[in-house]
Amino acid sequence: MIAAIILIAVVVAVSIAVAAWMGSISFSFMKVDELTVSSHTWASDNSYVDLILKNSGTSTITINDVKVNDVLATDVAFTSGNATLGAGDTSILRVTQSFNSAMKYKFTVITASDAKCVHLAVAGSSTGSQIDWVGDGSDGPLAVSGSDQIVNVYAFLTGNENAGETTITVSDASGFVEDDEILLMQMQNSSGGEAGTYEFKHISSIVGNDITLTSPIDNNFHSGSFDGVDATASQIVRVPQYTSVSIDSGSSITASAWDGYTGGIVVFRAETVTVSAGGSIDVSEKGYRGGAYGPSNNLDGYQGESYLGKGIGGGGYGVGKMNNAGAGGAYICGGGGEYGGGATDSDPWNGGETYARKGVVYGTVDLTKIFFGSGGGGQWNGNDPDPSDGGDGGGIIIIYANLIVAPTDSFLAIGETTNGIQYGTFSYGSSGGAGGSIFLYATTIQGGTNFCRAIGGSGNHLPMKVGGDGGVGRIRLDYNTLTGTTTPSPGYTGSVS
Repeated sequence: MIAAIILIAVVVAVSIAVAAWMGSISFSFMKVDELTVSSHTWASDNSYVDLILKNSGTSTITINDVKVNDVLATDVAFTSGNATLGAGDTSILRVTQSFNSAMKYKFTVITASDAKCVHLAVAGSSTGSQIDWVGDGSDGPLAVSGSDQIVNVYAFLTGNENAGETTITVSDASGFVEDDEILLMQMQNSSGGEAGTYEFKHISSIVGNDITLTSPIDNNFHSGSFDGVDATASQIVRVPQYTSVSIDSGSSITASAWDGYTGGIVVFRAETVTVSAGGSIDVSEKGYRGGAYGPSNNLDGYQGESYLGKGIGGGGYGVGKMNNAGAGGAYICGGGGEYGGGATDSDPWNGGETYARKGVVYGTVDLTKIFFGSGGGGQWNGNDPDPSDGGDGGGIIIIYANLIVAPTDSFLAIGETTNGIQYGTFSYGSSGGAGGSIFLYATTIQGGTNFCRAIGGSGNHLPMKVGGDGGVGRIRLDYNTLTGTTTPSPGYTGSVS
């Protein structure tokens, strides 16, 4: 097995290649200088490991330091070749210390240009299958035994960052460290960029709130206008790298709710993910927010929130009756939030055009653009005790693993169901939010019935005039072996290689 590491001066890892339990990890880097880790060999007593390196590129690479599990190694030597590898050269790097048999170790080789080459190996094993998506295991095992555990760290981009840039500025970098993998995602795009755009990068260094990445970003990410009608917002999310994730019955992983700046996303990598019956990864109602109900007596509610920002309304009847992109409108009742289809309008309160529109379908079935579910429209304020905001949309789940074991309701991105009711000439119902996004990528998925659900929430159907229902979300599954079902069915399935 050849683990390819591509180096470019200060610019390093773009995507991770990780070996299974008894294999090696490599990080694929930008083109120009290519260092391949062709194999590793352990001493019979695990007193050292030899890493076989080759420069397959065209520029000279010089190795300065080696770390073992992020600690600087003190006994390092080249048993063949040396620290400077010209084009086509091979060297054997020996790291000597007491290694524990069957334990996994991370070796970080640091070059003179401060590029980092990471290799993962289990003591005593020199072979194994290579899996290029499960991460480096640096966060160790995660055992979840309580509800609503948040595993990600979030920050928003303070301004626009364009493709080709290597340094980005965020609101608060204190939750991130060098070598972290991050997910960049544009959430809203009223004035620039393209909502739903996302990519994975690694952090090279941090100074204040400026984060330098190991390779240039591939897309434009616009940001700077938050939590408003015309919103343009992008965020970054730390991507944990677990060896295993286990979730007990009654326990759950969730995200902080989207607040117009950050949140709404659960993302991580792990070799195995095991969810016990009654456990879950749940981002229901964590996505785009439902529109607020009328601000005072006899005023209409607001449109829901979608990828353009919050909605208008809050005045006379029907000001916000049209949809706000994927979000429902507001006209006495609220229209259903949309994403993948199936949202409904509200009933007209007085015939004709006096109804709140459902949102429009958006996004891509293969989740190459990924979104929250949109919010439903808010309810008219009839000065009765139970007015309701529109239903919130579901959030986003992205998981890369080798094995996923998932009984019923393990992965949830459900839109909010509301029960608001107001009284006038008739009684009027509130609206539901749309389901969100679930993207699972694993060699084997052992799922139960409805192990994923990204359905929309219901509007209130009890009043004489009903509120609109939220539409379904979107699900993508990439696998080689699959059991189980989802609701809705996956809009896209792919194979793992």
